Amino acid sequence: MASLTFPPITDFADLDTMRDELTSYIRDVRATEKDLLPTPDPWPVIVGAYPRIANTIQLLWGTQQLENTFTRWLFTDQLDRKGWPAGVYEALQELGNYHRSEFGLTADISFGGWRDTWA
Repeated sequence: MASLTFPPITDFADLDTMRDELTSYIRDVRATEKDLLPTPDPWPVIVGAYPRIANTIQLLWGTQQLENTFTRWLFTDQLDRKGWPAGVYEALQELGNYHRSEFGLTADISFGGWRDTWA
């Protein structure tokens, strides 16, 4: 009886190439889908629910003080807070991200006497 020799199905270099191509494809599809989805305007949500906060945002727009204020609003060490109503947290986060990217600012994160050394 003759022995059978099977060719390799694939080698690791092929698997790495296939993985990289698939990862790149998925990243491209997700980026395209993200561009196609409508992004809701966060401003009407904030103005409708919290006009005083909207006023603060208008007054401080483009400043480091607003960046720090966004951080305080979104991340707090006060345990007695209930949190933001549905949609408002996301609207503040979206507006804060836009503010950060538009003006190249980073937040000075400090809570209750300690400072985040990794920020």
